[in-house]
Amino acid sequence: TMAIAPGFLDNHAQFAVTVDLVRICFPYVVLICGVALCMGILNSRNHFLAPALAPVALNVSLIGSALFGYFAGYNVAYCMAYGVLVGGAAQWLLQQPFLVRTGFSWRGPWSWRNKGVARMGMLMLPTVFGAAVYQLNILLGTLLASFLPVGSVSYLYYADRLVQFPLGVFGIAISTAALPSLSRLAAKGEKAEYDEALSASLGLTLFISLPAAAGLIGLAGPVIGLLFERGAFTPEAVAATANALVAYSVGLPFIALSRPLVAGFYALEDTRTPVKIAVLCLVSNIGLGVLLMQPLAHVGLALAVSASSLLNLGLLYVLLCRKRGSSLLPVGAALRILLLSALIGGGAFLSADWHLWWVLLIPVWIAVYMFLALALRLKEARLFVDMFRSRMRRKLSRAK
Repeated sequence: TMAIAPGFLDNHAQFAVTVDLVRICFPYVVLICGVALCMGILNSRNHFLAPALAPVALNVSLIGSALFGYFAGYNVAYCMAYGVLVGGAAQWLLQQPFLVRTGFSWRGPWSWRNKGVARMGMLMLPTVFGAAVYQLNILLGTLLASFLPVGSVSYLYYADRLVQFPLGVFGIAISTAALPSLSRLAAKGEKAEYDEALSASLGLTLFISLPAAAGLIGLAGPVIGLLFERGAFTPEAVAATANALVAYSVGLPFIALSRPLVAGFYALEDTRTPVKIAVLCLVSNIGLGVLLMQPLAHVGLALAVSASSLLNLGLLYVLLCRKRGSSLLPVGAALRILLLSALIGGGAFLSADWHLWWVLLIPVWIAVYMFLALALRLKEARLFVDMFRSRMRRKLSRAK
């Protein structure tokens, strides 16, 4: 804890509580590794629903533990720490029935010398380091924020949670679903089909992430106020968290678009290039964070994340395009999506002061965005509609 948040040492009580919470939450590391393994197995067998729902179990556990602590009169922070462990176990258990349905069993012959295991281990080593780089980004960001005024770590945490929602629901889901298909196409040497599948994934990710970012930027203040402004969460805390949310939201499309590109490299069995880029972006993130936190406090740290995410996206895109010898994202479509997103974001911003009317108008902005996208004949809009219709047909067929 001293290494992660040295700024807390000046407040002995705060530091002691942080140490206790870290000790309680630490076993979650083992649980989430098991969860990730289950996710990988299911994704490889073209099952994506259970892995996508697993984080929901964690969120339900956290919310439930917070409510239990509040109404039972216990310390809410400690209750939520134990809720993290319950959520980790719930995520693992949620996926077990689906693993059984695919024919997977935890029992059976195994060997460290299996050729597939050895090959996977060699490919996995760089990705493990890449995941460590991402965690280092978070840890070093927390380290820097611990030197800022009390509450800065919380402002960044709550803002990041809201950005992670659309990123987790759509950005990660699209890249996760795309990886098995890209791997099969790459293994077969079907270059044109691979490029087309990756281009479609990028276009759909941009089509969803850009308006999501615009909406979060336009409604940052009222969204934070509606969700958190009560008790010790003062109007000043709302404003500080909203500013962090705006800074994070700027980088949301960059982070979302990076996921399919990384999947594209992995499908080609190139796990080293994304890691090298991630290390470079880690250095840039910390450097920009130190530079910007002086004049902009915690908002500067959030902006540093967005800027380094842009650098990460640019390097991944350029290098993968060179490797494939083709452009993967149509510029014309990207500009039209950007224009529509700016229009929707502007409308949301203008409605932000209309008390709770801004909540009722969110479906309206979504409908307007979809209508204009279809009117402009964006293939990403048609792809999104086709995916929605296909899922509805499957649900109706199961209901019958």
